[in-house]
Amino acid sequence: MLLQNEELLEKRPSSSSLERFIPEIPQKVKSRRKMRKLVCLSGVACVTMLFFIAVSSWFFVRDLGGVRVHNTNLGIQYCYSVYFWLFLAIFRSLDLDCQVTDRFEIFGRYVSSPNEVPLWSANVMDPQRNEKTFRILLVGDTGGIPILETTWAQRGVKETMASIASEKDVQMVLNMGDNIYFTGPTDEFDPRFETRFEAVYDSPSLQVKWLTIAGNHDHFGNVTAEIEYTKHSRKWYFPSLYYKQSEEFNGTRIDFVMIDTISLCGNTKDIQNAGFIEMLRNESHDPRGPANVSAAEEQWTWLETMLSQSSAQYLIVSGHYPMHSMSSHGPTECLRSRLDPLLKRYNVNAYFSGHDHSLQHFEYDGNEGHKIHYVVSGAASRADASTKHIKEFSKDNLKFNYPEKSWFSWSPVSQLGFRKGGFIYAEFGHESARLDFYDKNGKQLYATFIPTRQILTEFVTKSTVSPFVEI
Repeated sequence: MLLQNEELLEKRPSSSSLERFIPEIPQKVKSRRKMRKLVCLSGVACVTMLFFIAVSSWFFVRDLGGVRVHNTNLGIQYCYSVYFWLFLAIFRSLDLDCQVTDRFEIFGRYVSSPNEVPLWSANVMDPQRNEKTFRILLVGDTGGIPILETTWAQRGVKETMASIASEKDVQMVLNMGDNIYFTGPTDEFDPRFETRFEAVYDSPSLQVKWLTIAGNHDHFGNVTAEIEYTKHSRKWYFPSLYYKQSEEFNGTRIDFVMIDTISLCGNTKDIQNAGFIEMLRNESHDPRGPANVSAAEEQWTWLETMLSQSSAQYLIVSGHYPMHSMSSHGPTECLRSRLDPLLKRYNVNAYFSGHDHSLQHFEYDGNEGHKIHYVVSGAASRADASTKHIKEFSKDNLKFNYPEKSWFSWSPVSQLGFRKGGFIYAEFGHESARLDFYDKNGKQLYATFIPTRQILTEFVTKSTVSPFVEI
């Protein structure tokens, strides 16, 4: 027995042979300690962030009351800036797709800026390109964020927009509303026109006409100021709450019919010309009907007239509220019941919208084999991974949505614009239009084609019976 024990002892590895195992043990311990430190750091950062939010909010309420956010003092700006960078530090350490590194991977190779992003090839050197195609960007919900003015995602989206606009020689931008978060402008001289729009989209390739409409947040403030601002900007184009813009290239015409869905369907809060505090105090709800029924009916009549008289190869209707959406806000029933029949009756090619902070594409049957495309582009400054309404749509109709499903249907990380964003590039040709969906880093997520429409040769009986009764 003793002899066996001695043999076992002799078979034990010597102290020198154990040395080769020593590096593995500290490595595991180091990983566990690193994880514990990361958790502790995240907890401390969150508590500190909440402290700064509480302190800044207390000063905000005490000193400012209902004054608008963009007039806040330096103390509150400091508080918000501190917890913004705390957020950023946490996400950098957790590697949550913030792209805070100097180099990132796109299409299998590393680039140092969005200007190096490889794009879908187009012969922009072709001197006849403007006779062959008409090229636009489709963006929505560009309104930025109080105090910091722009979000992290918005800066990435802007850089990629500028790169693609330069590469493709973009001729126009469609801006789907919510232009100034969270309570719209005060007047046409509001400094946020400069800090949220002009100074953000200042790249030479983006100095084109921006066809703009109002969103629900714009109507919280002075929406008329956004119309008046058209007089002060070279690219901001918002001549009226609703209007039509026609473009033509070598015999092919596009009619962009821009509508104000808030006037048609109502707002999501019962406020107007409100301050930030008043906006927070009011409960959100789905649109309940127009505030001014007579004005809404006047717009419905105008809209049907525009659609019935159009002989364009492309007839595009654009509004802030989506017809269909699988995200947080979901479908807009007012538009489903009133606008959708018009789109089908007059063979409209597509309905473009924003509101939900995502990119989505739906396709539904129109009349006699005609397809109608419903596109949501509301991720220019933030993206929402909610799939709240996805069960309402079949795979035959919902063709694409971005961002992908997340563990949390709503989070401040996405709503404050710390993570993802995106937009759409559209190129109209003589036979079809191609839509390319991009994220903020320039990755092409999805593409689809919209053929030209069959132009109606006979007038269709108009019918836009109002479901609203003016009291």
